[in-house]
Amino acid sequence: MLTTVKQTKRGLRIWCENQAFLKSAGFMPHAKYGVHMFPDGLVMQLMTDQEASKLYGAVRRVSACKRNGKDRAVIDIHQKYLPFNAGDSVELSSGTNVIAISRSYGTNQIYIQGVNNENS
Repeated sequence: MLTTVKQTKRGLRIWCENQAFLKSAGFMPHAKYGVHMFPDGLVMQLMTDQEASKLYGAVRRVSACKRNGKDRAVIDIHQKYLPFNAGDSVELSSGTNVIAISRSYGTNQIYIQGVNNENS
C-alpha cells in the first residue's frame, strides 16, 4: 500500500486507515504497538500488555474513529523526526503483527523477509 508523507506544523505525518490492510496485519482499534526507527524506514510491531508495560511511554495505540457506529482502525504516525521527507511516497508492507514503512521507489519493491505478505 502506498501513501505520501505530509508536512504539518508539528512535524511529519504518515496516516493509514485502510481497514483491510490494517486488519490483515492484526492492527485493530486500541491495540498497542511499538515503533522501531531505522535510517531507511520504520517498523511498527504489535505487543502484548505485558510487553508494553516494560517500555514506559514508548507504546502507541491504534486509534479508533467511529464511522456508522463502528470502530475503524487508524494508524497515525505524527512526529518531528522521521526517516523520510515531506512529499516522499512510502510503501506500507504488512506481515503478522507487523507493518514496515519504507521509501517507495516505484516498481522496484523492497521486500523485508518476514514482513511482506509475499515473502512470509
